[in-house]
Amino acid sequence: AFAEQTYAYARATGQQAAIIVVNNGNAPANLDLVVPASLPLAEGRILKNVLGSGAEVKIENGRLKFTIGPRVAVILV
Repeated sequence: AFAEQTYAYARATGQQAAIIVVNNGNAPANLDLVVPASLPLAEGRILKNVLGSGAEVKIENGRLKFTIGPRVAVILV
């Protein structure tokens, strides 16, 4: 869990990984997530939201920083 109404977790198999984030709150949430070194996600990689918007987030300094809207879920791959 990330915050009271915002949850983030990762799933990985072999060389594939996804980061799932859900904001169940009524307001946007500014996120600064650590990308675990155990995930097969390289520094500088751009992850794309495969749900809806197609928004992109770049892994920088081992972190993902982005804003998620209220009542929104993203799956970053």
